[in-house]
Amino acid sequence: MVNWKSHASSEIHFSPATNLLIGSMGSGKTSCLDAICFSFFGTFPSLKSRQVNLADVIMSRPDKKTNSLVEVTFTSNGKNYAVTRTVSTKGSEAFLRCDGALLEGPQPIRTTEAVTRLLKVDYDTFAR
Repeated sequence: MVNWKSHASSEIHFSPATNLLIGSMGSGKTSCLDAICFSFFGTFPSLKSRQVNLADVIMSRPDKKTNSLVEVTFTSNGKNYAVTRTVSTKGSEAFLRCDGALLEGPQPIRTTEAVTRLLKVDYDTFAR
């Protein structure tokens, strides 16, 4: 996550087992989950319900930034995938890569469709 909500630059590595995000209130735990959901599907619960708008994910404190980036990397069937999404004041882009080769992008909707097929799960199921 780069300039994502309260995260100027954060990288999280998950183990194959159960993972916990622990921190004090306001430390950015929900922001991490929103970033994962947004990376895969281009939305997250408070964005989908219109409690926030897309520009709200761009870091605004201590200094207002002009763009934000989230990326999730994962392995499936022996292949390494990366989903990257950027948000700026001019719009958003999304890319799906497999072992470095571009599979989809920069259109966010087409990237979301490809990720949904790859993961075999849609946003509604994932968000629950």
